[in-house]
Amino acid sequence: ARIVELSNGSAIATQTVGDGNAGNIHITATERLSLLDKPADQSILIARSNISTQSLGLPDADNPFGVNGNAGNIIINTPQLELTNGARINSATLTSGRGGDVTVTNANSVSITGEGPFDNFEQSFFGPGGSPASGIYTSTLGSTGCVGPCGNAGNINITTGSLTLQNGGLLNSGSSSSGAGGDITISATGNIQLSGTMLDGTPGGIFSRSIGTTLDSGVGGNISLTAGQSVTISNGASVSASSTGPGPTGNIQINAGNQFAMTNSSVTTEALHSSGGTVKITTNP
Repeated sequence: ARIVELSNGSAIATQTVGDGNAGNIHITATERLSLLDKPADQSILIARSNISTQSLGLPDADNPFGVNGNAGNIIINTPQLELTNGARINSATLTSGRGGDVTVTNANSVSITGEGPFDNFEQSFFGPGGSPASGIYTSTLGSTGCVGPCGNAGNINITTGSLTLQNGGLLNSGSSSSGAGGDITISATGNIQLSGTMLDGTPGGIFSRSIGTTLDSGVGGNISLTAGQSVTISNGASVSASSTGPGPTGNIQINAGNQFAMTNSSVTTEALHSSGGTVKITTNP
């Protein structure tokens, strides 16, 4: 279509509860793709406008030891992608199946901003770092649905002219299982701008988290940012790879083009019980 717009809790979704794979979601919008919800202070709406895919299988008589179906991939081809006030794109696996990749291609701009009302259900449904913020989320959550090792989370891949995350907007990949968190890879020909926090002061930005508690906990995904012009991080935003359990953290690599600027913000890797990742920041000579 020329314009694809989701609002007021509408959704496009695929899922699997067995060994079969969930379907892929492929959206081409020649002008823009918009997920537009109301601000948190103007709505009691709990449901998010979202594009999502999950592997949700649970053991049953036919699958007594769990299931293996993969979540689908989400492929978005549009010059303009915008998510506001808690709307999100989400891929998750609770099984041994792999989480689906989220890929955004041929974009001139990607803008993610704001937050919606919050419900405790979101922590389990959207995984490590589940929050009311607008964003793109991938996760491996783990459950009795895993056959042996749990599946890896999907990757987030964005190719764009510019990326803007404001007022708590997130790119978030996490693992709370034995599966690995997904990698986050951003390639922008122009600028990458991360700015601001949610209403409660929680940083927005780009996050990779491993929060599993068992000895086989999965490694967090890597974060890679490449900008043709600049990378700017300000007003409390963050780029972070962290682990609170035995799983190692991912690494952070930033190629900031002509300029890297950071004000009242952070780029960190942190591990409480495992190996910390590396941080590498470069600019053009």
